[in-house]
Amino acid sequence: MSIQSSSPPQHPLVHRPSTWTPPPFPQIKINFDAAVNKHHGFGAIAGISHNNLGHPIAWFCKRIIGIIDPMVLESLACREAALLAKNKSFHLVCLEGDAQLVIQATKGSIIQSDLHGIFNDIAHLSSVLSDITFNCVPRVCNSVAHNLAKKMLQDDSFACNLLEQTNFVLFSLN
Repeated sequence: MSIQSSSPPQHPLVHRPSTWTPPPFPQIKINFDAAVNKHHGFGAIAGISHNNLGHPIAWFCKRIIGIIDPMVLESLACREAALLAKNKSFHLVCLEGDAQLVIQATKGSIIQSDLHGIFNDIAHLSSVLSDITFNCVPRVCNSVAHNLAKKMLQDDSFACNLLEQTNFVLFSLN
């Protein structure tokens, strides 16, 4: 038996959201991102979790000195998001980022060898969570995490000022 095809296979249209949407109850959504300051030789990672009402629950933001590779930074941000989920005991969680290669790597695609340790950590963290999914979203759907990472690059005192972080997060949601 042979199968013949006269035209390439048709792929259904994939709906890509154009705005951030909260997760369904009882899921928690964590958006993560990274930013780079090549001139000064450091990067930043950030992530923010939201409940089904869109309210922020927790976030992280860190400067990473000496690392300016966007793929490494995005991978570290993903790992930190999974760690946040574990530490906060989120049972049903969706991690979203805008780096397609990172999301593909969480689903088993081949990655560069220097990232194996990071993705092994993500796999381990994922295994201790009840239900975790990874989604790639457009930058517009990841803007709060992106802006939080960019703020870490621009403001030396931001990392240690929880009140300023809180105000920034709440202002970014409006």
